[in-house]
Amino acid sequence: MLFSLPAMCKDIIVTKDNRHITCIVKKITPTEIKYVEKAHNKKKVSWIMAFDVDYIIYKSGDKEIIKANEPTIALRGKYDAKKYYAGGRRAKSWRSARGWTCATTVACGGVVGLIPAIACSSTRPKTKNLNYPDEKLMQNQEYNHAYRREAKKIKSGKIWGGYVEGIVILLELGLDIAIIGSL
Repeated sequence: MLFSLPAMCKDIIVTKDNRHITCIVKKITPTEIKYVEKAHNKKKVSWIMAFDVDYIIYKSGDKEIIKANEPTIALRGKYDAKKYYAGGRRAKSWRSARGWTCATTVACGGVVGLIPAIACSSTRPKTKNLNYPDEKLMQNQEYNHAYRREAKKIKSGKIWGGYVEGIVILLELGLDIAIIGSL
């Protein structure tokens, strides 16, 4: 009985399509619910649109029914981009713009690393990489514009993250060389 206690000490988000998310609810706003779930031994902060949630059962046993208005089509586009756009098929690999930006920064230095960071972050994501959930929604101009704007913001953030990674690696290498040189 003691071994099942941690599983019972969590909240459960029940979506309108009857999906159950076992988690710890962190924040509820009129438009979204932020929560933490444990996946592969790492705590992952996630969110869901409040409109998509039917109710929440808290670890105390209390049940809260979520009453959220239908989001605007533009807001739906923004949230769908956050949910479905991953920055291309290889967004986490070294063959992505983020990976090449990091590698260029490490190999050639911080100033040269700015070139791919600026070039890649200023371009819009390719349509084939958008991974949008519904073709009909993408035909709506407001939804399409909001989705693409948020996808570009995500892409830019990942690319600049690669640049920062490269700078950190350069600093670590510099410290390692300084320490070895002082021996």
